[in-house]
Amino acid sequence: MDSSDKTVSPIAVIRDEELLKDAESIVYKRTEQGELTLHCFYPEGHSENDRRSAIILFHGGKWDQSMVTQFVPQALNFVALGAVGIVTEYRTSSVHSTTPLESISDAQTAILWIRKNNRYLGVDPKK
Repeated sequence: MDSSDKTVSPIAVIRDEELLKDAESIVYKRTEQGELTLHCFYPEGHSENDRRSAIILFHGGKWDQSMVTQFVPQALNFVALGAVGIVTEYRTSSVHSTTPLESISDAQTAILWIRKNNRYLGVDPKK
């Protein structure tokens, strides 16, 4: 969640920080509106040498609301099954004053970044 959004409740910011505290947060894209981050959750004992399955989750919000932590529980469920769980930030109209086209572009960039950096993340891009 972008804490620069003045309409966000302090409780929501604290909740998001708590949900993301165990994630490795990686900037995957820099835009005019700011940096976009992947939040990666890894199974216990994970290493860069692994070739695990990964699941990439994009929050809802009708292209308007930024709710990056919406699917953290689902990501953690897949982590418990041995996969790498990734929740993804993308630009939204309420935070970045952008259209759905930028949101889709960000999602495409995130997927390509993960595929390109699969060895660093310990994931198999074919799974």
